[in-house]
Amino acid sequence: MRSREKNPVRRPAWLGLTIMLAVVLGAVIGLPGLAHAQQQNPERWYNEDGGFVQLAVQSSMTTAFEAVMEALKAGLQNSDDPVRKQQLQNWKLYKTDNQVPGHVLYIMIIEPSVKDADYTISTILTDVYPYEEALSLYDTFNKAVTGGFSSNNLELVNDFGR
Repeated sequence: MRSREKNPVRRPAWLGLTIMLAVVLGAVIGLPGLAHAQQQNPERWYNEDGGFVQLAVQSSMTTAFEAVMEALKAGLQNSDDPVRKQQLQNWKLYKTDNQVPGHVLYIMIIEPSVKDADYTISTILTDVYPYEEALSLYDTFNKAVTGGFSSNNLELVNDFGR
């Protein structure tokens, strides 16, 4: 027989029921698109000196991917949020000549990063575009980036120009 003393922290049953109900309601009213986006594109925070993202984009989807990146840029430019405008200033996208079969590698460099700013693509798109448009853009992004996605914080060790 279990003693309450061995497990002093007990969650009320209503808490689990509330969470389960929220998940079911989210699925019914159409939130799975955003939930899927967040699973595929976890939060990106670059609270060091900068950030580095490498993406492998399907060769056949490079034009669509670059169009989404242009839309992201335009959304940041047109945002009323001063943090979003600041993010825009130090965010660069490069296409590499390093080809992997069926994919083109892209590199995003964010340097310096805006401290405590969320760089999550899906979050930015939903912040700067109406939900349906953001979801469509993210869907294109997600279809294009099928060969991998890696993200790292960067810490400046030596600025050779100074």
